[in-house]
Amino acid sequence: MGWKSDWLYQLVFSEIESVWQRAQRYDEQLGPPPEEMRVREFREADWDGPHCKGQVSNQWLCNPNGWEQVEPFDYQAPTTRKAYYNFGSANFSIDWPC
Repeated sequence: MGWKSDWLYQLVFSEIESVWQRAQRYDEQLGPPPEEMRVREFREADWDGPHCKGQVSNQWLCNPNGWEQVEPFDYQAPTTRKAYYNFGSANFSIDWPC
């Protein structure tokens, strides 16, 4: 899996890992933390706004067992549990304008 050794992917996943770790702190007022983080890499970036577009080229799940690259699957809307959703979501695209 080349994504684990590529410096740019390491930077992206380092930021996502930081968010995941902060979200794992249980607070009774906030409710249970997310069960997993869903990360999707898109084929294209939207250079006019902070969005990704096109097809999902790669997808990963992060849960208490660690990271796992999985086959892309259709987006499912999260459900809320007090302050948190049942899963976190992060999207990115590594796309260079021509």
